[in-house]
Amino acid sequence: MVDPMWILLLEAGVALSLFILVVWWTAKPRKKDDESGVHEAKDVADGDDRKGEKKE
Repeated sequence: MVDPMWILLLEAGVALSLFILVVWWTAKPRKKDDESGVHEAKDVADGDDRKGEKKE
């Protein structure tokens, strides 16, 4: 009779492959055109050159 262990290994391999595919798909770096939110936060941070000091 055929050992059913290969079915479990095949299923584990498919699940691992799908997991890696999902992580790779969602973690891809965005294009520079899509980073509009980063520029807005940078503009706010550039407005205050003195760290920890109160403005007069």
